Amino acid sequence: MNETQLPITGICLVSKPNNVPTGYHCIRKAFDDTNRDADLMADSILERKDRFLCITRAWPLTDVRTLAGDCARVLEDIKLINERDNVPPNYTTLAYTSDTREKGTVKKLICVKMVDRQPGMKCICDIVFLYRSKRPPQFYTLIGDINGLQMCVKEGTVPALRPPPAVPYPQSNLYPNPMADPSYSTSQQQQQTPYPVSDYSNTNTLTKKK
Repeated sequence: MNETQLPITGICLVSKPNNVPTGYHCIRKAFDDTNRDADLMADSILERKDRFLCITRAWPLTDVRTLAGDCARVLEDIKLINERDNVPPNYTTLAYTSDTREKGTVKKLICVKMVDRQPGMKCICDIVFLYRSKRPPQFYTLIGDINGLQMCVKEGTVPALRPPPAVPYPQSNLYPNPMADPSYSTSQQQQQTPYPVSDYSNTNTLTKKK
């Protein structure tokens, strides 16, 4: 299965691309122009401020700095709203960077909805940013603009968890197979248990007749 078909299990913002949490991938470049950084915050007059979005599809997650540290949760939806708008119910904003705890974004807020993982449910599998184009790539949906970049998401469904494969028993010509039938193995072990041996011998002693 292609990686972009798997559900996103964690999402966060960082101030520096080198400060990516364990197991996460930084969306550092624009999808349609790899020479353009996917920086989500405009620089101020006095200083440069960078914001990059990071995602992961791994679970269980081990880095407690990020949103959705629970291995049983996935990203169901994501929205862009104005900074002064009310956050939709059941959504959480990426208000701070995970590496420096600075303000996440300005003018726009990234709102995410993390829910318990259920096979077959709708989820977000990938996020890209466009710099030149206003048209989303195939299978992606445009959700809004942030710092001059068009944010696009790819939807999918949560796959069912595959149970671990059964361990095959060794081949045997016996029936029942002693390796496959625990009760048979137990009875055989009981039958093979030797009788207790007395500490005294019953050997007859021959004496010479006088």
